[in-house]
Amino acid sequence: MIVLLYLVWQMLGAGKLAELLLGFNYTVAVMIVGVRWSFVYVFFGRMLATTWIQIIKAALLLAGAAFMAFMVFERFGFSLNALFSQAILAHPKHLAIMSPAWSPIPCLRFRSDSR
Repeated sequence: MIVLLYLVWQMLGAGKLAELLLGFNYTVAVMIVGVRWSFVYVFFGRMLATTWIQIIKAALLLAGAAFMAFMVFERFGFSLNALFSQAILAHPKHLAIMSPAWSPIPCLRFRSDSR
């Protein structure tokens, strides 16, 4: 199920890219991308090639996410407090969510009284 959802988003993104670059209708572009992946990767490369492509893509995604996280932390001096403080300043209307008295489930809210 996870792979199915992962591949659907990849196909939609690739379809949008094909639409923008090649001028195809979006629905046609998604279908072309799906057929291309199925035909080229599986037919010519068999399952071994498909597996290696997924491994390489996963490694690139993890490396990119780790690099972005590192750059964000570097900007704030590797301090979570500084990062969260800046986020609260940037989005003050969401400050109530960060409060210890707030909870999405009312029965789990902390009481301010001493009883």
